[in-house]
Amino acid sequence: MCGIIGQFQKNQPLERTVFEQKVQQLLHRGPDGQGIWMSPDEHFALGHTRLSFLDLSQKGSQPFTTSDQKVILTFNGEIYNFKALRAELKANYQFTTQSDTEVVLAAYLHWGADCVKYFEGMFAFCILDLNSNSAFLARDPFGIKPLYYALNEHLFVFGSELKALIPTPGLSVELDPTSVIDYLVYRYVPSPKTIWKGIHKLAPAQTATLDLSTFELEIDTYWDPIDKPHFEQNKFNFEVFSIEFEKSVQQHLEADVPVGGFLSGGYDSSALAKAAKTLNTEYATFTVGFSAWENSEALAAAKVASQLQQENHQVELDDSSLALLDKMPTVYDEPIADISIIPTFAVSSLAAQYRKAVLSGEGADELFIGYHWQKEWHLKQQLPFWKRLLRPVPDLLSFYTASMAMGEFNRSSLLQALTPAFAEALPQDLSWFYRSHLKTTKEPIKALQYLDQKCFMGELVLTKIDRASMANSLEVRVPFLKKQSFEQIHHSPTTSYTSPGISKFPIYEYLRSTFSKEHLQRPKQGFVGPDSYYMNKEFYQKAFENAYLVSDGIIQKKFIEAELKQDYSWRLWKLLVLEKWYAHWRQYRTKEM
Repeated sequence: MCGIIGQFQKNQPLERTVFEQKVQQLLHRGPDGQGIWMSPDEHFALGHTRLSFLDLSQKGSQPFTTSDQKVILTFNGEIYNFKALRAELKANYQFTTQSDTEVVLAAYLHWGADCVKYFEGMFAFCILDLNSNSAFLARDPFGIKPLYYALNEHLFVFGSELKALIPTPGLSVELDPTSVIDYLVYRYVPSPKTIWKGIHKLAPAQTATLDLSTFELEIDTYWDPIDKPHFEQNKFNFEVFSIEFEKSVQQHLEADVPVGGFLSGGYDSSALAKAAKTLNTEYATFTVGFSAWENSEALAAAKVASQLQQENHQVELDDSSLALLDKMPTVYDEPIADISIIPTFAVSSLAAQYRKAVLSGEGADELFIGYHWQKEWHLKQQLPFWKRLLRPVPDLLSFYTASMAMGEFNRSSLLQALTPAFAEALPQDLSWFYRSHLKTTKEPIKALQYLDQKCFMGELVLTKIDRASMANSLEVRVPFLKKQSFEQIHHSPTTSYTSPGISKFPIYEYLRSTFSKEHLQRPKQGFVGPDSYYMNKEFYQKAFENAYLVSDGIIQKKFIEAELKQDYSWRLWKLLVLEKWYAHWRQYRTKEM
């Protein structure tokens, strides 16, 4: 896992010293090494910081070039089927390393832009092709790895994190009011936007091709799980799932260093731990708990680790841990109001003391209807017709918007919260991002699963995981996120992978022979702490005493004061995360100007 950066300039050489500083900004993503490639005229530059797992020798260093220096790659990620691809490509390409990096380059030389369709893994990369005078960029199907970019008529710059793009000479960076509004609505700034005007995200499953003569950028989507009709008649097979799941875990465990795993005690992380045990690997687990809380997941996690005879390490958070919120702006670069940003950072920090990579269970809920709002929607759809007439089911978009809000900002509350200058940026459709991913499906639950994959997981959950882990130089691998798994689920009857009263039935079946009924019947719990942990009014009062959001004319003081009088308000959490982010980057931008 690594950090990548690149800059292409049309009419003048770039400033080498500044570019070197940009690479330094990403050292936490790759402390094992760094490299820079620059064209002879210094108009093009690629940079890389390395967190090494395969082929630990210098042969695997990046940027990686062909022998004639005409095609150059900077790559962040892991390709789990690289050995199979290598065997297929070796007839036309002479490999010099054992790395998956070289496989990516060889695949591009053989298949061109279609190479991404062959990769199973997580990735973000750029290939500078001097033969065609173009640059090819790509991001993995689920959005596990990030890729930001900015473009004007003279400049193209990209990187793994926003902090490395901002100090680019010739790039104008200013706050985007529409993105502030999006953040309050969604808890994150959705692709292709960022919090800054002029800087964009490449969305999951997208590629971008830059013509270096005209600086025109063409963006394409290369994968969508719904567009796979060959699965149409398939029914979910539990035996096949178990085999394929363990195969995926085995691929994700492959490295020249030991790999561990996050462990909450829930189905997903327990399944990963069981698979690692079955595969007889050296597997340590890492857990976050909360002091003085009877529902702390550390209790269940310790039981799982003990039963599987795996080494378990725990970190415990308490009210004082909220102070970590001051650090989050430098970790996430954009405001992101998921309530587990602090626990995720803390458990990543713990794991990084023992391992360079861990497995995590993201994707299982999206696959197997594990979220409470999915279950609620699914049950509503199963009601007899006459009951639905008596209690009308809301349309999916309204239902999803309300379910995701966690401190809802609708048009009315936004008009109260925002100053008139910022309220002018209110869009006609506050749910535009959800609407863009709303699909017509044979079973309504499939449309909801798709929304979760594209919106909740792709924009919020995976962003949180990547930044929190990589800030600690830790790689997180997600074995449930396989293209074929999502294709099959979208084209299998829901009845074939669900069972009344049992959550995530395929995983339940996988665990049933190993864990007790008591353990398997534990209520699902998100990766969070007690509500009281987030509703510390004294903490909020102090944080908003001299709010820059107020003094700089973004949020109205009277709105914050009214929220502080509420006994319970998740809007305060959103506003506090925004205030902490804004205060940090305001100060940073002032220093730069």
